Amino acid sequence: MRNLEDYQNTIAINAYNYEERLQKVHAIIGENISFLETFSLKNCPFFQQQINADLGYLRHGLELLGRAIDSIRGIVEIEQAERVGVARRRHRSLEHTIQILGIGFGGGA
Repeated sequence: MRNLEDYQNTIAINAYNYEERLQKVHAIIGENISFLETFSLKNCPFFQQQINADLGYLRHGLELLGRAIDSIRGIVEIEQAERVGVARRRHRSLEHTIQILGIGFGGGA
């Protein structure tokens, strides 16, 4: 995406420079050089539109990817919370068993 933005800036800068040079050449020659304006009038806008379209697709894709990552994080957090809950239940069960055995051994002694 960064490369496309760099290309977009490069095209804009070069189009400006090209147009400026064309005006200087036209001032020197004084003849019709409209055939040289094709680049700045047709090609540059086409490339700019294509880059904008590509950037739009990429931004949309990145947004969807971000949502997917957030969903995965949520699932992982839920699974971790469930594991903690299971571990706590096991710990309580173990404590209860130890207490029962302690009472049994104490009573037996």
